[in-house]
Amino acid sequence: MLQRRDAILGLVLLASIVVSLQFANSVVGQADASNTEATSQEPDVQKNNSDLASKPGDDQEKVIEQVRDDGAKLEELLSLVSDNSFRIHKREMPAYWMLIDQVNQEPIEQLLGKSKVNPRFHDLYTAPSKHRGDLVQIVLNVRRVIPYPIEVENSAGVKKLYELWGWTDEAKAWLYCCITSELPPGFPESGEVIEKATLVGYFFKLQAYQPGGAAPNAKPLVAPLILGRVVWKNAKEDESSSSPNWLVYLVCGFGVLVAFRVLMQVRSMTKPTRTRSMYRRRSLEPIDTEALSLSLGRDEEDKNPFR
Repeated sequence: MLQRRDAILGLVLLASIVVSLQFANSVVGQADASNTEATSQEPDVQKNNSDLASKPGDDQEKVIEQVRDDGAKLEELLSLVSDNSFRIHKREMPAYWMLIDQVNQEPIEQLLGKSKVNPRFHDLYTAPSKHRGDLVQIVLNVRRVIPYPIEVENSAGVKKLYELWGWTDEAKAWLYCCITSELPPGFPESGEVIEKATLVGYFFKLQAYQPGGAAPNAKPLVAPLILGRVVWKNAKEDESSSSPNWLVYLVCGFGVLVAFRVLMQVRSMTKPTRTRSMYRRRSLEPIDTEALSLSLGRDEEDKNPFR
């Protein structure tokens, strides 16, 4: 009987563990399928890069000539840009929109690959005309995002821009200003924020600004103004992508716990209690009446003082 009971309990425990593992595997499979689907939706960078090489010779020469013409035109337009002003002047707008359109057209992988990583703030501050139009890449501690609509027609074709303010670890308290036409999904679109993002774009000018606690006649500070793109990794998505592993452990542990609980309850129900076991082990011996009467007679004689 006991062997049959233990076999049944073992089968119950094994079945619960198998069910838990199957459920965990199904969860992991769904997560892998979603990741595969997301990966399949990523743009084919190699295909985009090979478009130029796949064109015939005449078309390729025309493209190279167009790039050279655009570069010469951009250099001419950038010569009209001045530094240390609170606003962008009308004469600076053609170069402004041309750089925004150029950074939006290029694949982000190409921008990251050919940009200068972590330029010194001192170099941009002391020689802005020398570095104007340079493609740079910085890691920005973003603290403010200001959105504003664009109501005028422009060569870049954008309808909305975002202004990001923050600093780099190299610049410390000196601020950078970034202008971008698109933010990564999930990135805050306005207000005070605490985010860390990679900024890649073209250095445009030194933008003047007044800090919040400055006196009315205080000398304005300047921040490098970069027209570019924002690369940001959402920490919440990372946590959600790693959650299936924890879910597997949780389900398996819960299944084992339930099976162990059922096993203990069944054992407690079938195990005899201490009182019953003691009762079963004890046996009453028959009473010898003759020996008992002789013993009582001796006790009476011992109690008689006149004997």
